[in-house]
Parts: sequence; structure tokens; C-alpha cells
Amino acid sequence: MSPIEELKDIVTEGIALDIFDAEESLAFLDSIGTNADEINKATFGAFFGTLQRYLNRQLVLSVSRLFEEPKKRYRIRSLRTAINVLENNAAAIVIPEKPNLIVALKALGAYTEGMEKATDEEITLEVVDFFSAKFPKANQESIAALDVALYATKTIRDKNIAHSEAVSWDELPKPTYVQLEHLVEIAKEFVGTVGLGYTSTVYSSNDPREYYLSDDAKRSTRCLNRMFKKLGIG
Repeated sequence: MSPIEELKDIVTEGIALDIFDAEESLAFLDSIGTNADEINKATFGAFFGTLQRYLNRQLVLSVSRLFEEPKKRYRIRSLRTAINVLENNAAAIVIPEKPNLIVALKALGAYTEGMEKATDEEITLEVVDFFSAKFPKANQESIAALDVALYATKTIRDKNIAHSEAVSWDELPKPTYVQLEHLVEIAKEFVGTVGLGYTSTVYSSNDPREYYLSDDAKRSTRCLNRMFKKLGIG
């Protein structure tokens, strides 16, 4: 497939789906946590406790997949794979939606002065540099909170979810929900920018932080909240 087709496949069939799963899990977990006392009083604690456990696993898996490093043995759909496609094919890629791409980059705080006169290759390499700098790197020793949060997320995925290692849960580093939300926000910014600029697919407004699919990810939680009301919870 062409670089644009490959990029579209990574975004639509990988990154966007993992963002959706992560946001859906976060919304569910927030609603359950907000109503925890009343859930327990209504004797539904065991059911929602089990649901929380599965949602946490899905959340960790989804966020880990977003920031997975490219593999030599097989192709994966992640943010870093998408960056590699852009970087390795910068000289050949013709940007279909260049003005919209520049507007999106500017909204995120990128330096876009004179970018209208730049070549497509130069713009693509700027996109690569801009997002590469934003993407956290899993590092327990880093002074950057999101580097440590990503390390914790991948550690839980590797040692407790993907594999059942003989380690105590208390010994594992753990990201906060706020940190996981921030990691997902970075992925949304990338999809909103690159999705429109390179694949002509609208995921957000001109500001990539206004991600349209976030509302869809909360649809099931709205159903849950209606159910809570019928049960006299909340």
C-alpha cells in the first residue's frame, strides 16, 4: 500500500479504536467511582467491582497499544509506527489537506510561521519532530511525569495482564487516571492533526483537542447513568 494508505490503516484501524476503548473505559470508571457509595449500599458492589477490574485491564491495554514501539517481526498500528511511516516517506508524501494541517498544528502550539511556503517534505518532517517531542518515553527514572506514567502502564500490562508474573500487585508502579487521560489526549491530538491533514478524515475541529469521537465513547456510560437512576442510584 502507499504511505498514505498505510497511515490511514494505522490511524483508522488501530489508533482511533484504541482511543475509543480507552475513553469508553475512563468514562465508565468515572461513573462507577462517582456512585461507589450508593452502589455498595444497593448491594451491587460485587458486580460493579468485577466490571471495574475488566475496565481497568482494557484501559491499560489500550493506552499501552497506543504507544507501542514498532516491531521488526510484525507490523503494529501505533503512534510510533505512524511517525515512522511519515518520516521514512517524507520525500514522497503529497499532503492532501495542507492548509488544514497547518491550522491544526498552530492550534497545538507548533511554530508554523512561513510553513505555507515550505515543501510537503519539510512540513512532514516538522510534523514528525513536533509529535516525537510530545510522545512520552517509558522511563521509570525520568523527571517527566508522563514518561513514568507510561512506564507504569506498560509494566502493569506486561507483568500483570499479558503475563501472570509472580510479583505482588503492591510492588507494581501504577499510573493515575489523570495521567492515563493525558496520554490519551496526546493520541487524540495526533489523530486529529494527521487524520485530516494526510488521510482527509475528520476526527476533530480545527483544534485537534476538540475530538469528535470522545462524545461517542461516552454513549454507553450515558446508558449506565440512566440505569443507575432506575435503580435509585445517583
